[in-house]
Amino acid sequence: MVCRRHIAGKTGHHCTAGSESDDDGNERGIWAFHQKNLGYTKDQILNEFTPASTAYNEFIALLDKYCDRYDPTDKFDLGGYNVQFDLQKISSWFNHFGNNYMFAYISAVKNDPMYIIPFIMKDYPRNKMKLTYMWDYLIECGMPTPKFKRQTHDARSDVLQTYWIWKKICEPSREAFLS
Repeated sequence: MVCRRHIAGKTGHHCTAGSESDDDGNERGIWAFHQKNLGYTKDQILNEFTPASTAYNEFIALLDKYCDRYDPTDKFDLGGYNVQFDLQKISSWFNHFGNNYMFAYISAVKNDPMYIIPFIMKDYPRNKMKLTYMWDYLIECGMPTPKFKRQTHDARSDVLQTYWIWKKICEPSREAFLS
């Protein structure tokens, strides 16, 4: 499988399934999906992308560089919007390579405004939990507009939006709770 987030850096999982061709020589299955939806051919994926095992080993080396996996107090805290999704992806990546020790690097603590906002803002609609809905709702409630341009499904924009929500809503509420 190839993740869109990894394509920009030419890092992705090489596909092993779906390498069949039809009678006209056109790719079918997963390769056809990648060509049609992402614009990459089978040859580009196999020759230009970092193999999944290499990317995984580089990721573990990066974690080892900044975290002592044997120290229970030295862990990465994940922060983001709907960070559970990312945690599940990281966990499946660890499991795919036979590593059951993800929590040797990453703590179970998740700093995620998606789960905090509904408790802080009681009138927030529970059926609109996507970042774009929450963002629009907070601005409609009178929150000052930040100085960056918001873009949907852009990793940098998502990080900035989440940070802005955290700093404006979650952090002050936490401080008020602790005082």
